[in-house]
Amino acid sequence: MSHPSAVLAIESAGVRLTGRTVRPTSPPRGTIVAIHGGTYDSEYYDANDDSLLTTAPRRGYTVVALDRPGYGSSRAPADSLSFSAQAQVLGGPPWIRSRRTIPGRSSSSDTPSAGCCPS
Repeated sequence: MSHPSAVLAIESAGVRLTGRTVRPTSPPRGTIVAIHGGTYDSEYYDANDDSLLTTAPRRGYTVVALDRPGYGSSRAPADSLSFSAQAQVLGGPPWIRSRRTIPGRSSSSDTPSAGCCPS
């Protein structure tokens, strides 16, 4: 069963962030916030039938895949924000700060990536 993603736009620390989100058809077991590494955007998590935005809802999870500042349609040139500044922007929305976080890492960088929840 396909779970089409919806476009997401929020503001955090004065920066407009965009991305994609998808919800399961049943009450969610939890939420996964996915943040891409360098040279990608949130489309990375929606690339094919085995992608996070397709498989996680089948397992009962909501997914929010954000574009880092300066990537995708998110505002602020990426080269004007250090990783530390980007972390402040990405960690700014209260719905992220108020949740238990299980950080992951992109295999190609030190950029935080999708948190993964056990099934």
